[in-house]
Amino acid sequence: MEIELQILSIENGEIIITEKYIKSCKFQYDTPDTASMKSNEINVKLIIEGELKKETSEEAKKIAQWALMKTGKDVYRKVIVFMKDNDEIVREFELSQAFAIDYEENYYKEANLTLFKLLVAQKRDKIEEVKVRDK
Repeated sequence: MEIELQILSIENGEIIITEKYIKSCKFQYDTPDTASMKSNEINVKLIIEGELKKETSEEAKKIAQWALMKTGKDVYRKVIVFMKDNDEIVREFELSQAFAIDYEENYYKEANLTLFKLLVAQKRDKIEEVKVRDK
């Protein structure tokens, strides 16, 4: 399975990290564990993990800068993740008004490896705009 990440911005263009560098993606639809019926307290999240290399360094820096934003038009961005099998889209997740909750970079000197992890969530009042598609 191959995974591609696209983060689309109104003011700062796009961030694209190709399937060569994305290692995993988790789609999470989360409601409170104490809910006794369908709740309005819904969170939709994507957790994306990838490898930080010379080729992805600039894009990862843009993600880190986005994560640091507190206000402005560009805090909320469209995030699309494509799951592909032999270049055919198997699943696509689109968050139309996503914001960065967490971003981290982990450096492993011994393994000469650097990984990044991005957690994004859809703006709560825009949950109905989340799209899950297949081919």
